[in-house]
Amino acid sequence: EELVLALRALDSVDAEDYLPKEQASAHKFATKTAKSIKVYTNAMVKAYEEKDYFEAIDMYGLILNQCASCHMRVRDWNK
Repeated sequence: EELVLALRALDSVDAEDYLPKEQASAHKFATKTAKSIKVYTNAMVKAYEEKDYFEAIDMYGLILNQCASCHMRVRDWNK
């Protein structure tokens, strides 16, 4: 439940407000990534509630990949 509530932050925040000026073009990428995170999170919660823990763990991994890929692109973590 707390996780789903935390996702509301993705709806209430515009990524463009937080992107450095040189990364302004990444807004579309960040928005698409946020949508994917929501989809994977909802799937993870559903799998957990159905006691399909392996599926829940797979969804968690996809969430982490989405987070990391966005941060690598936007924050230049790959340098």
